[in-house]
Amino acid sequence: MVWEGKDVVATGQKLIGATNPLASEHGTIHGDFAIALEEGYYRRGAAHLAMGKFKEALKDLQQVKKMCPNDTDASKKLKECEKAVMKLKFEEAIAVPEHQGRPIADSIDFHSIGTMLNMASV
Repeated sequence: MVWEGKDVVATGQKLIGATNPLASEHGTIHGDFAIALEEGYYRRGAAHLAMGKFKEALKDLQQVKKMCPNDTDASKKLKECEKAVMKLKFEEAIAVPEHQGRPIADSIDFHSIGTMLNMASV
């Protein structure tokens, strides 16, 4: 494509928008790209959240929050996702590894432990 004429460079720059899509005006190529990008992250994050893939959803929703900090729906979904990730981390922390088989408390023979009354008679 070849453009020629008065102020063609300025017109081209106005059409394309700022280099940073987030700083570009709506209606410019970069500005419209930023909207599409934000919507894509939001949709993918919402889909991951619905499928229970909370860690993947968290990454996308954090990106949306960075791009659109005033988006209340994205903020709501991000908080929901952060709670789910924290719950997963808690469950992982208290889980008994499969190789242990059963909790240690189940291996204690309480009948073999003497009580104070039994010890006094010894």
